[in-house]
Amino acid sequence: MSRTVTLVLVDAAAPVLSEWCARWRAEAPGYEPERAVELLRSVVALRMAAVYAMFLDGIEASERVYHATDVDTYLEKAVAQVAASA
Repeated sequence: MSRTVTLVLVDAAAPVLSEWCARWRAEAPGYEPERAVELLRSVVALRMAAVYAMFLDGIEASERVYHATDVDTYLEKAVAQVAASA
């Protein structure tokens, strides 16, 4: 599952996610794995925001400029994903 979670924000992963969903449906009929993937997108974005926040806490000030907007970017993605899945 953790590998799949890392893929939900990557558009190029659509074929992998499609296959994963098909296998899920085959093993557990009656569930909606595509809906689970959609809901996970906001969780993954929030996780990435937290990862970047911790990363920023540990790097030198001179390096912060390269990642200064990463936390906000992922927070915005999380909000967009929630809106899209509502």
